[in-house]
Amino acid sequence: MARAEGVPAFTMNQLAAFVAVAEAGTISGAAERLHISPSALSASVTELERHLQTQLLHRRKAKGVSLTASGELVLPRARYLLHQAPSWRPTPAVTSAASRVWSAWAATPRWRRPCCRSWSPPSRSATPRPASRCTS
Repeated sequence: MARAEGVPAFTMNQLAAFVAVAEAGTISGAAERLHISPSALSASVTELERHLQTQLLHRRKAKGVSLTASGELVLPRARYLLHQAPSWRPTPAVTSAASRVWSAWAATPRWRRPCCRSWSPPSRSATPRPASRCTS
């Protein structure tokens, strides 16, 4: 999938990792809190720094981490985005409509509608496509 122009490529998980490290003061402390390995957490923050093209943390062996000037600017914005993220979830009406579309598709035997094979979803995790009328 192509990325839209001007849209950052980082994930909410990367933002959460950065906030957790900033709040804990150590990568190992944040990793314990998030129940992931320190190396995975460090990689996530490093990837966020790569996407933002700036260093967010000063990593000091055995002394934890401290925020850079960029990290100080990003931290409140990251907290805001993480706070707002739950409101971005689909409404129950949208979720149930997508579920109904998938259920209708799944209930239709494929051998009855051979013309539908050309546009059938490749897997259940794929976004359901709108219903199409097949004439046999």
